[in-house]
Amino acid sequence: MQNSQSELGQPDPWSLYLPYDNKYELQGCCFKTRPHWRDMKDRTIITNIQDHELPDNTIRTCKYTLWTFLPLNLMEQFSKMANIYFLIVGYLETIDLVSITDGQPVIWFPLFVVIAISAFKDFLEDHKRQLSDRDENKRIALVLTPYGLVEKKWQQILVGDIIRIEQGEYFPADVIVVKTSEKGSCFIETKNLDGETNLKIKKQHKGLQFTRNLNDYLLQKEHILVHYDKPNPYLYKFNGTITMPPDHNSDGDQKVYQLDEVNFILRGCSLRNTHWIYGLVVYTGFDTKIMLNSTKARPKSSTLESQMNFFIILVFFIQLVICLFSAQYSVFWQLDNFMDIPYLELDENDLQTNIVFRTMERWGTWLLIYTNFVPISLLVTLEMVKYLQGMMIENDKQCKSQNHRTEVQTSNLNEELGNVKYMFTDKTGTITKNLMEFKTISIHGKSYGNVCNRSQILNSDEITHMPQVTNVDFRDKQLFNDLNQNDDHSRRIVEYFMHLALCHTILVEYEQGKIKYNASSPDELALLMGAKFCGFEYIGLDDGMMIVKYKDQLLKYKLLQVLEFSSARKRMSVIVQDQNDQIMLLCKGADSMIINLLDKSNRQNQELLSITEQHLEQYAEKGLRTLLLAQKELTKQQYDEWINKYLLAGLTTINREEQLLSLQDQIETNLVLIGGTGIEDKLQDDVGSTMQKILNAGIKIWVLTGDKLETAINISYACNLLNDSQQKIVIQSDDQFEAQFKINSGLDLLKTQFQNHSTALIISGDSLIHLDEKYLIKLIELAKQCHTVIACRVSPKQKQELVQLVKDNIYNIVTMAVGDGANDVNMITAANIGIGIKGVEGNQAARAADYSIGEFRILQQLLLYHGRECYRRNQVLVGYNFYKNLLIVLPHFWFSFYNGFSPLNLYDPWLYQFYNMFYTSVPIMIYAILDQQYSSKFLLKNPQLYQTNNKVTLLTFFFWFCSGGIQSAIVIYAVFPSMEQTSIDKEGRILFLSSVGMAVFCYAIIIVNLKVFVFSYMNSIGSVLSIFGSIILYLLTYMFLSQFTDRLDISHTFIHLFSNIQFYFILSGILILTILFDLALSRWSIFSEQQLFEIHRVRDAEEPASSEKSRFGSTPPSSLMPPDKFENLFQEEEDVYDDTSVLLPVKPVKTRKYTGYAFAQQEKKLDEALRNAEN
Repeated sequence: MQNSQSELGQPDPWSLYLPYDNKYELQGCCFKTRPHWRDMKDRTIITNIQDHELPDNTIRTCKYTLWTFLPLNLMEQFSKMANIYFLIVGYLETIDLVSITDGQPVIWFPLFVVIAISAFKDFLEDHKRQLSDRDENKRIALVLTPYGLVEKKWQQILVGDIIRIEQGEYFPADVIVVKTSEKGSCFIETKNLDGETNLKIKKQHKGLQFTRNLNDYLLQKEHILVHYDKPNPYLYKFNGTITMPPDHNSDGDQKVYQLDEVNFILRGCSLRNTHWIYGLVVYTGFDTKIMLNSTKARPKSSTLESQMNFFIILVFFIQLVICLFSAQYSVFWQLDNFMDIPYLELDENDLQTNIVFRTMERWGTWLLIYTNFVPISLLVTLEMVKYLQGMMIENDKQCKSQNHRTEVQTSNLNEELGNVKYMFTDKTGTITKNLMEFKTISIHGKSYGNVCNRSQILNSDEITHMPQVTNVDFRDKQLFNDLNQNDDHSRRIVEYFMHLALCHTILVEYEQGKIKYNASSPDELALLMGAKFCGFEYIGLDDGMMIVKYKDQLLKYKLLQVLEFSSARKRMSVIVQDQNDQIMLLCKGADSMIINLLDKSNRQNQELLSITEQHLEQYAEKGLRTLLLAQKELTKQQYDEWINKYLLAGLTTINREEQLLSLQDQIETNLVLIGGTGIEDKLQDDVGSTMQKILNAGIKIWVLTGDKLETAINISYACNLLNDSQQKIVIQSDDQFEAQFKINSGLDLLKTQFQNHSTALIISGDSLIHLDEKYLIKLIELAKQCHTVIACRVSPKQKQELVQLVKDNIYNIVTMAVGDGANDVNMITAANIGIGIKGVEGNQAARAADYSIGEFRILQQLLLYHGRECYRRNQVLVGYNFYKNLLIVLPHFWFSFYNGFSPLNLYDPWLYQFYNMFYTSVPIMIYAILDQQYSSKFLLKNPQLYQTNNKVTLLTFFFWFCSGGIQSAIVIYAVFPSMEQTSIDKEGRILFLSSVGMAVFCYAIIIVNLKVFVFSYMNSIGSVLSIFGSIILYLLTYMFLSQFTDRLDISHTFIHLFSNIQFYFILSGILILTILFDLALSRWSIFSEQQLFEIHRVRDAEEPASSEKSRFGSTPPSSLMPPDKFENLFQEEEDVYDDTSVLLPVKPVKTRKYTGYAFAQQEKKLDEALRNAEN
């Protein structure tokens, strides 16, 4: 049914707007896509009239459909160069002129298996998404129709529908609140969107209050014009207007009302503490804000993968060179020895005149013989190994916290965890718990909470008679004594706590008769709990009245306006009217912002500010988070004039946000200071020991926080990032030239006075703003020489820029970012590895991260054990795959010196293709998943071993390359002379080529499988069975093909080969030579490692006693010793990393030129993150 005028009934004022003009055209040819949201247009709809031109409410998060899976997945598979290479090789095998497989593309079978395994994995992952989409789309919702409320599937809902949501149900689309069961208000939970369990309040616009008295039949007849924004990804932003029909107003005019985010509810939210709600559907399906935020993450690849791709290209070019050499050698050898090889029936003139053609012909044949230079199974093997490694990380008990398990969302970065050089971490909620406690306060120049005299501390009996609250650690008896004095100061105390009880956005709900506060910020919750503890209990909001209980009296204040917190404003305000009709503006926020808003002409204000700033500095020295409280009285005329402008600005559609912010700034001026607060944010468990171990592992740590400088410094002392023996370079300036001067001075100090000292760099976000590109490079040069960097007062965008700055200017490093809030998303996605902590600030960071963890301490296990071991095993897996392919391919090259480089294939083509798939793949996979050099406990006690891994370089690649080349020469030159005269069966047939080839093939399989046994540190029953099982599988298939087929060259060679006693003597000799070769290389590796340890031991002995402890200790490890024996060599000292989670030592900061507050209220952070990303 198309929208039309007939649905309205005549006459109707909205007929001009029908049919709707909201449609947008899909773009593309074969695969249609939606246009970018910026290219769409604002919408106009009418309630109860569906827009059939817009998409329905179906959502799809899966990548494929039944019809697109095959083409799209094949496109994805053949975007990998290795697959394209083997596809071309298969085509060459069909060309008779160069084919060595009788024109059969045998390479396509293993290629098919590799692609099928990868496609099957993709299918399984996508099928889970398909099932989830199907369940989501088939949920049931109540839709208002002319026949009443009708059950419809979510996917059938259209824009213009009015739906009814019951308590506990989820919203199927983005809606505007039409009416509710609770006088126009409702409570929603956004846990599915941002992980927050705190309830938010949404309201019916006052222009829709008439719907409260309408039943379903009458509500369905209402036609209200709604104009609103085009679809956009800003979760906490909504602008629109509703226009009422003339018959709703006595004067016959059309009234227009402004809608904002308070009237708007997102898909995925759930209804709480409200019986029901009716909502108008405005965005559906892919146009909903949550779906517009479901963008694909930037693909990340590990350093090892990049190096592997380079090695594949390098091997391919080496292969081309060897093929060209073999082809030219063959042609010229035939020309030189033409008279000695008449049995080949060659045409000498043809060889001489077509030398280029014959060279290219043989080059193509040699290319097919050397096909397996590039390991066909490497990519899929590594992919499967990483997936299984990720499962092991998720199931590791040491990676689980009390409430959360570690989740691996990007398993292809497993080994990157073992290669980290720089770690960037947020402070609040990451290092600290983000569980605030009301600790100290400053009221009109007097500080409370810093109690030195025991007699002034509340005892346990006195506390039991106080209100029982959480988030409070305040024990100063003097406050309560002053509050009971009934003098001017006591009235100021009442004024102060009334400010705390009123200036917030906390919602109240009742559970079993008890009040429960739902705060969007842990700071606000701590402040309100502090007010309740001191006798000022916030009861809730009832019909626009804020109610505070004090001394058994209910004090009511009319809430006139809320000026919400934002990262740019760094403050929030409320405007209230008391019972005497006095209008007050109450403001709290960062001291750096509030100071500029104070009344400069008020001398008493300035004197009070000087005292309060001293108090805040004292609080910051203890690591507390600080803010200022201020207020001012408004006359009714002042308020009326301002609110009229404010409401008028809210109706505009052009620069609405800028106009509203400007008017907020106008009203928040000439404030009167009333005091400040200090809130403690506890350190997480074991954060101190975790930081120390990460530093000892050779990883440099950058703390990026929005807190003030003093708070950041003292928290850094508490978690062992800073100590008194360190030299500190502080760059804090609002002036460009001063900031540049301090950077130059820092570089000079590092070259002279600080050259042999551990150094920390401390810089403010304001200083960063003034640095141009030249000085940003100098800043990096300065930071490279510092063990720790602390950046305070930095915005989310600056966090991202600092990470990118380090990545762009320090060569060949791996960066890791750790955060817990939506304001850390940009930083997490910018780093090579993103770690999200599931915490109080929601799950946005955890969802955007590559790995999500429950606590900061889990980084020990993740980096020092799993990261190190995954890197060690995976780099062996990559090198081993090149090695085993060279061992099976290069015998052709060495054998060619016997036959004039005639392009002959030594092996049966089918068994040759099974080599990578079945005969050599399983043991190395089990090694890469289960092998363990040292135990987790031992690696955590010796973090210096994190940096002793053999890093993948061109040198290590050539080690594997040369190992394969030398051992292949050993095999072929041991087999050929020995079996040349013995390859004759009982019937007199010469089986020389087939027997030699299959002997070499058999020896290669035995060597490469046993090599896994040699370099493994742990050999379980499973690994041993896989090694010998692979060898037995080869023998069984070889025996079957040899005994039961007559058309193959290897027919009847199995019995001949294995009945020859010489075969076993050769095998014994080859195994001795190759294993001794491997042992010699291993001993050289151990010797090199010992030399490294010895150098560091001597260096540490020459350093002063105050220097840092050696990163490597004094005892060299033995790479060949089993873990239990090796661990005994180390001096197992007692763990020196004490848990500092309950201690917050005071480290005085001597020079202070800056104060401020990081007001970490959880607010519209995702919108800011999106805007920053766009900029």
